[in-house]
Amino acid sequence: MNNKRYLRALGILFLYCLLIMQWPYTQRSLLTYIVPPLRINSSTFFLSGLISLIIVIWIYKEIVASKQFQTSNGVIFIIFIFIVLPFCTRTINFVNDPIYYLHNDVGSIEIEESDIRLLQVDDNEYIHINIRIRGHRRLDETFKVNIELDKELLDYIEFIEADDDEKPYRIMAGERKHFEFKLPVKFKGDHSDIPIKNRLDDFDYVINFVGENSTRKHIRNDLY
Repeated sequence: MNNKRYLRALGILFLYCLLIMQWPYTQRSLLTYIVPPLRINSSTFFLSGLISLIIVIWIYKEIVASKQFQTSNGVIFIIFIFIVLPFCTRTINFVNDPIYYLHNDVGSIEIEESDIRLLQVDDNEYIHINIRIRGHRRLDETFKVNIELDKELLDYIEFIEADDDEKPYRIMAGERKHFEFKLPVKFKGDHSDIPIKNRLDDFDYVINFVGENSTRKHIRNDLY
């Protein structure tokens, strides 16, 4: 039994969970900032995923080599991959909750889910964005929601009609709301000349919560 190897594996596991934790107000983890995705033509390669795989395999091997558990390697593998690792990542993500709660303005709003996609209805095209949010505190102020698209994406658009939601909203602690934006767009050039249509998720988009006395930007990207 090698306690030193076992404790070292647990320490690396903790650091790994910090690296892959989704940070507040963005979908990205620290690891994807350190090792960003590699884009080649229309393909995207996640080098951070390869690094994650290497780290997880190393941790597993260290736990096995420590002989801390008197059971088969297969059982250790199943418990580690399907129980320990998911539990650790979910637990470390709870660190975000107090960060949202500490804000008594629109900074207390968390985006639980969002997605961007291209819709075609008859001869019209739209960028369609869905947003689901959760409030961590009761807001005394009302807020509005608007969208900012990536400047590089705007280079491909001949015109775009803003669809900012001018309706003021309120939210309570623990309450969830859903927003839907449909932005009419026209892309430059012929369909076959614009691969951008097939990779909208390569681009960041910003969701702004605009309160009466505060504003908070959330950077989103469907790749993460």
